[in-house]
Amino acid sequence: MPTDKNLTKAKIDWVKVTARVEEITGKGYDPQYIRDCAKGRRRNISLQPVLTDLLAGLSLT
Repeated sequence: MPTDKNLTKAKIDWVKVTARVEEITGKGYDPQYIRDCAKGRRRNISLQPVLTDLLAGLSLT
């Protein structure tokens, strides 16, 4: 039986996030790279503000 915690989780579609980032920046990226940057595993100073705006309010766990 699902708990209330499971009802509030959303799965992020990293392919769609990557497509939006590419529209904004005009550069091509790999979805894995975008996910790693968003989760803090990699750093990209130019992508950080874009990802912060796109993913505001979402849990990236």
